[in-house]
Amino acid sequence: MSENGIRSDESAPQGLLASLVTTWTGRILLINTVVFLIMTWQSGSLFDPGNGSILMNGAKDSIAIVNGEYWRFITPIFIHIGLIHYLFNSYILYYIGNQLEGLLGAKRYLTIFIGAGILGNIASAILTPVMSAGASSSIFGLLGCGFYLERTFRRRFAGDPAMKSGSKAYAMTILINLVFGFVVPFIDNAAHIGGLVGGFLLTVGMIHLPPSRIVAGKKKFGMAMIACFVALTVGGMALATNRQYVSFLFNFTAESKDKVEEKVFYYSRLLALDPGNDDARLVRAKLLIENGETTIGYEDINTVLRNGMPKEQVLSLANELEEAKYVREADTVRGIVLMKH
Repeated sequence: MSENGIRSDESAPQGLLASLVTTWTGRILLINTVVFLIMTWQSGSLFDPGNGSILMNGAKDSIAIVNGEYWRFITPIFIHIGLIHYLFNSYILYYIGNQLEGLLGAKRYLTIFIGAGILGNIASAILTPVMSAGASSSIFGLLGCGFYLERTFRRRFAGDPAMKSGSKAYAMTILINLVFGFVVPFIDNAAHIGGLVGGFLLTVGMIHLPPSRIVAGKKKFGMAMIACFVALTVGGMALATNRQYVSFLFNFTAESKDKVEEKVFYYSRLLALDPGNDDARLVRAKLLIENGETTIGYEDINTVLRNGMPKEQVLSLANELEEAKYVREADTVRGIVLMKH
């Protein structure tokens, strides 16, 4: 069929080298490869490019997004954190991408890939305040697309070799990867779920909008699905760029952690976004002092006193330290209060 509807493109290039030039799947793989090589050169490592290189090249970073770097909803799609991450996503993208691009046509395929990736990164920014990157949000969008197409129109595709894997393969791939994401630390399942929802909504919407040779008479339904995608994207972006909300997210995440190092990390991120949050700074001071990092902890005490925090509140912290057997440190905090008043 033509670009205007779902089609099985018999003329689509089969070879890897040809597809890298003539398909959007191949072009995306080339972009990902170039970015990966640049990050490897910058960091000097195939397996750990480091936060500096990841951030420099456009990873999702909540603080940067709040400060106006909105392109970080898109650029993480083309960034991978190490060789294994790059190879795994490249393999899945090559296999699924070429399959679906041949069925959908270039324009619809690219719309789903980019749109799902954006919604995935928005979901990640709303739910996970850590830095992240990868094409998996877009790949989950393609999985949602393929699952919907095969399940809904499987009779039309019965003789199409591009869909020979069947809907169970798409469903199982989605299920396995989501479970894997919940079990294994450091996997951004929020981005995966956001991408899955985005790919599904965009596919349903575009399939039902004219011109299409698959479905007739469901234009309103298609428009409603597109409207849902737009509403989720706009609303999510508004939340992900809201300074108060992101500050709350950092604070909530810090409070939910058990390890002192993790708590300190998230309170530090919160203070980078909201330096005037004296309550968070006082909590970080206590954690640092109890963890032996007294120099920075005492600096936090000095800062909150300069900012006008009541001395009674700081002395209350000193009492808590004393009760926890940090007697010398408690006396030092009391001395800082006396010097400031």
